[in-house]
Amino acid sequence: MFEKKISVKGGNIAPLYKYLTDKEENGVIDAPVKWNYQKFIIGKDGKVVSSISPRTSVNDTEFLQSIDDLLK
Repeated sequence: MFEKKISVKGGNIAPLYKYLTDKEENGVIDAPVKWNYQKFIIGKDGKVVSSISPRTSVNDTEFLQSIDDLLK
């Protein structure tokens, strides 16, 4: 959580979101924020694994399986 509102896209994008959304930064994917509740899966090593659509529920079978696989 942040203490104040931050920018998640555009010219004033916060460094965290620059890393999460830009393949040149994270080395894995380009995943621009599309809407609230976009999810990013981060591995134990702190690297981006994937981005999950805002429309995907956190109870979705594929989403949960991704998390379980990373925790093994």
